[in-house]
Amino acid sequence: MLNYYMDLCNKSRDKSWENIANDWKEISHRPHKEAVTNFRIKTRHDCLAEHLKRICILTNSLCPICKTDTMNREHLLTFSRDLTPYYNLKVIFA
Repeated sequence: MLNYYMDLCNKSRDKSWENIANDWKEISHRPHKEAVTNFRIKTRHDCLAEHLKRICILTNSLCPICKTDTMNREHLLTFSRDLTPYYNLKVIFA
């Protein structure tokens, strides 16, 4: 296991996603869907608008919901945190 970890560290060095080596143990013990989602978001190989623009699928990287900011990992975390109280109230009072 140590060799695999060292190999992962060496291959990911100087990549935009090299920090995954530090989080690998935490991610690998989660349910498959959750682990894959965490891995894709941490490595920035996700289906968020910023990545889809980078691979020429979208023409802009704006958030499709608020249309004010680039839809990336940071925006997703901020936006979902701001949206949660509203969503909870909507579910309670709907």
